Amino acid sequence: MRDRGCVGPVVGGLVEAPRVSPAGVCEYNTRLVLFSAGPRQRRVDFNEERMSKSSTVTVREYNTRLVLFSAGPRQRRVDFNEERMSKSSTVTVRETPVQQVSTATAGGLVIHSENLVIDTDERIELVDLTERLMAFVRPFGIKEGMITIWSMHTTCAVFINEFQKALLVDIKKFLEEMVARDRYYMHNDPDHSDCDRMNADSHLRATLLGHSLTLQISGGEVVLGQWQRVLAAELDGPRARTLRVQVWGIR
Repeated sequence: MRDRGCVGPVVGGLVEAPRVSPAGVCEYNTRLVLFSAGPRQRRVDFNEERMSKSSTVTVREYNTRLVLFSAGPRQRRVDFNEERMSKSSTVTVRETPVQQVSTATAGGLVIHSENLVIDTDERIELVDLTERLMAFVRPFGIKEGMITIWSMHTTCAVFINEFQKALLVDIKKFLEEMVARDRYYMHNDPDHSDCDRMNADSHLRATLLGHSLTLQISGGEVVLGQWQRVLAAELDGPRARTLRVQVWGIR
């Protein structure tokens, strides 16, 4: 690795301690953090105040990652191996495709899985799934069991709350304020990402709400409180969204 600003070169497993340079990325009282590569990643944090400027740090693992954190209220993180990151997201691939509809039975036990598709009209939209899920469950006649609802997308969430127009406006406003769309995100930066949808805010909002729900079934019906509704949150629409629903229980 070449010398970058005030960070010394990595030679023969030795990393020179940082030197404060007004023109470089380092700031006074920085922390030198080394992450060892491999499945058993190890983090070593060296406080500059405890090292002389001529000190060196020996790292036994081969191929380390050098990360520098500047101190103070505006902490900056500089990862000197970022150029090695792939700009593409990792793809999940099954050996066999998911069947649109799948059923298995054993005695009085039934397990049924099916894809449900919803179409959205707005970038941020909240859809009430409750009646559709109840209608889905009733034909199976399950005395006691469970239903799981799973979003097959990273920018579409499912959660429980009331379905009331004023509250829906509040939820949307909350998400927009918690994760501002116009903030800088590496996911939206062509230097770091190949995604052209500029939807980092959608991904982060989805992490607040979650991607799955598990509900009880009793007496052939989904168990919900009086004001509880099952909602899908479209966070990067409009699109067609696929939800995976699975019912299982004793008939």
